[in-house]
Amino acid sequence: MRLSTVLVALGLTCAPAAALADTGLYLGVGPRFSSAGADTTGVLRVVMGLEPMLHLALDGYGYLTGPGTTDGTPLAGGGATLLFRPPIPGPFTAELGLGVGLANFTPDRHGVDDLRAYWNGEAAVGFGLGPLESRLVYQRVLGAPDGVRVGGSLTSQLMFMVGVEL
Repeated sequence: MRLSTVLVALGLTCAPAAALADTGLYLGVGPRFSSAGADTTGVLRVVMGLEPMLHLALDGYGYLTGPGTTDGTPLAGGGATLLFRPPIPGPFTAELGLGVGLANFTPDRHGVDDLRAYWNGEAAVGFGLGPLESRLVYQRVLGAPDGVRVGGSLTSQLMFMVGVEL
């Protein structure tokens, strides 16, 4: 089972019923930067409103280019981010967030088979018309437990996402 499926199921199970009224589903693509270079990744993101200015985002990432992509879309990782979204009049949004995630190290790309935890910061800007939303999201790894290095898989990423908010 893919990590993104697990994260979405967990989020929908744990979310209060009221939060589901402020839910968004996004698909995105962008570069994922690492100490080894950059790869193109895709993202599936579910965002749930917890409070008027507080949201929870659950992400699953897959490599779209590079080793192993001819056999499907290898899992790049996933995570959960707590987002602060202040109210801004008009169609624009801004978000700041802190999250935790897992970077998937694969033998084809990194020479090891491992999942490594990290925490990250996020900044995003968005634009919406009715239920349609677009956003540009930048995430940066801030650290990892016990100093475990995740730079071989991820140092930062920039994603352009489009989706629907209910």
